[in-house]
Amino acid sequence: MIRGKQDYWDDRLLPGIYNLQLYAAKGYTVLVPSMPRAQELSGGPYFHMKEGVLPAVDKLIELEGNDPRRVGLFGQSFGGYATYSLIGQTDRFAAAAAIDGIADMHTTYGAFDRSGDGWPGAAQDKGVNPTIVTTAMRMPEQAYRDPGIYVANSPIMYTSAIHTPLLMAHGTLDIRGSVAEAETMFTLLDQQGKPARLLRYHGENHSIALSPANVRNLYDELITWFDRYLKDQH
Repeated sequence: MIRGKQDYWDDRLLPGIYNLQLYAAKGYTVLVPSMPRAQELSGGPYFHMKEGVLPAVDKLIELEGNDPRRVGLFGQSFGGYATYSLIGQTDRFAAAAAIDGIADMHTTYGAFDRSGDGWPGAAQDKGVNPTIVTTAMRMPEQAYRDPGIYVANSPIMYTSAIHTPLLMAHGTLDIRGSVAEAETMFTLLDQQGKPARLLRYHGENHSIALSPANVRNLYDELITWFDRYLKDQH
């Protein structure tokens, strides 16, 4: 699990798929690595993801004796972006899952905030994605000032390098990263014959947490996916 916000994942009472105790109860060791801080990055976040994750994985294996062939990866939101980025750079993980992940920096940057629909004023003025991309997602410039760096930091540009089986889940009403980003990732991987599965949850926003039925389904899908690639084949 990729940490997306300081101390957020330390809350043991997190509901649904975000309750990490559920995965431990299924026999998994759960690691929540701290990601590089914004001021520590240069050139955008894509190529820095390994710095926060791989050393933590190595240390866990050293301390706990976990099988290095049975390491999985999943994250939500910026953690979904980190998941896409990591598997585009390393084959270290036997399986991965990205929930509401960002795949195309330009699309995310310019997306309108649908929660502002119906309110007076210009729709584009309601959106906060440009600020989120340049702060929380750690992009160093506005998209119109350096379009090349947005291309270089978009996971959709590196699907030919992905070999890790990837499960994707995305809400159709996501106001941060459009479901089209997951659909694009899936299409590019599927056209290359790579193992990928896409789950679209209708009516869900930027967290698969509104419908109890959806929460149960996604949790079952995650466990089935990781059991298949981390337990059944070794």
